[in-house]
Amino acid sequence: MRLLRFLRPPRVGVGIDLTGTMAKIAQGDHHLQAFAQAAGRWIERAPFELVIERNGDGTEHYLRFRVREEPPPVLGLNIGDCVHNYRSALDHFVYAAAVAQSGLSPPPADVKLQFPIVRQSKAWLSQAGSKLPGITQTLRDEIAKLQPYHRGDEADVHPLAVLADLDNGDKHRVLHPVLAIGQWSHTEITRIDRGSIVDTEHTLVEPLVDGSQLFRVTLSEPNESIGIRNNSTIVVSLRHRPVKGAEYGGVVAMLEACRDSVKAAVAALTSHV
Repeated sequence: MRLLRFLRPPRVGVGIDLTGTMAKIAQGDHHLQAFAQAAGRWIERAPFELVIERNGDGTEHYLRFRVREEPPPVLGLNIGDCVHNYRSALDHFVYAAAVAQSGLSPPPADVKLQFPIVRQSKAWLSQAGSKLPGITQTLRDEIAKLQPYHRGDEADVHPLAVLADLDNGDKHRVLHPVLAIGQWSHTEITRIDRGSIVDTEHTLVEPLVDGSQLFRVTLSEPNESIGIRNNSTIVVSLRHRPVKGAEYGGVVAMLEACRDSVKAAVAALTSHV
């Protein structure tokens, strides 16, 4: 009996210890900054351009995307490390909450503890039951309020769902940065030397790869060259299911949204521990 008492987890003081949670968020910020700096250096090297090309007789002209330099691999590593730390911060919070509520460290069933991120409401009870052992019903209810499933058909673009998706993806392969159109701009034909416009076609391509055609114009007569202007914003995105980042205005804004959702969740839940 004395041996059993000795092996019991030591009791801890009252109140939740967020040291691990905040350290994980800070480490995620470190990797986010590293990504932003590396991506900035890559963009400064002008790794892509929009060029005007034509067919053989000059009756069709195209606005195409051309890649001069592919994204460096370190960008994907930075993103993976960033999302892992933000995702882990939520798991650290649940663990710390279990310690605070049980008074034991490690808490009961500690290996099962995880912050659930659920896209469908029907899956919530089973997820909460398996991942939040020992967590009070009050805290479970508050965690439920933060779940992506409340967005219905848009659950997949909830920042916490994006975070979970990217973290799971990074476990199996390096996340691959790509370029995408962040904000589409109308294409303007600024000069035609001969003939008139017969037809035009816009194409919104994701992701952008070398040779992606954004615009085509057909002319009534051959032209050696014409003028085309397009001011669409090109952003660093991710090749993932689906392409992520463009809808946020780029990877940095997307990761910041994930981070802010994590911090907001921790702030909202702490008072319910």
